[in-house]
Amino acid sequence: MSTLKTTNLQHPSAASPAIVLDADGDATYAGVHDFSAATVTGAPQGMVHINTTTFSAVSSVSLNDVFTSTYDYYRVLFEFVPSSATTHTMRLRTSGTDNTDPVYAHINQRNYSTAITTYAGSASTLVDFTYGPWGTEQYFSEFEFRNPVKASNTGWLNRTTSHQTSGVQMFTSGFHKSTTVFDGFSLFCAAGNFTGTIRVYGYRNEA
Repeated sequence: MSTLKTTNLQHPSAASPAIVLDADGDATYAGVHDFSAATVTGAPQGMVHINTTTFSAVSSVSLNDVFTSTYDYYRVLFEFVPSSATTHTMRLRTSGTDNTDPVYAHINQRNYSTAITTYAGSASTLVDFTYGPWGTEQYFSEFEFRNPVKASNTGWLNRTTSHQTSGVQMFTSGFHKSTTVFDGFSLFCAAGNFTGTIRVYGYRNEA
């Protein structure tokens, strides 16, 4: 098997090389796209990992400075095991402080065994993303946040499921009715504590 070694690659009609390799094998394309870390910096798209937080036996967990002006949309993956059957809630926060203004608007649908229930709130100080009594099995929850760092209503979508034998799901959507800018959020147990991992990702804006 033969090996071709070169530092410049170009089309026969091109005035200059399109791909240039350095001594370490890193490459740039047209002087814009950098492949040295398996990334393209010219017009990036997709999700970017921002933060991973693990915690054990706490009644609440807060993440600060995970929302920035770099992204408009965020995805949060949350896995946890509670110590008791209870409700779990979320608040947005700014500069290390939870926002407790009574302007959280939300609507929830809970599917528990064969029962389906819905409820809503328009002047809440926090929002549910589970509703007891669900038990103490493992939970998986997903949040999507829209425009938390813009001076406009911050919206979210959530879906949560638990490894219960009877089958449990909850779907939540809502928004914070204000122009407050947020840089993080808090998650709470109404009773007991929980142990788990939170991963935060930002959706890259189109170039």
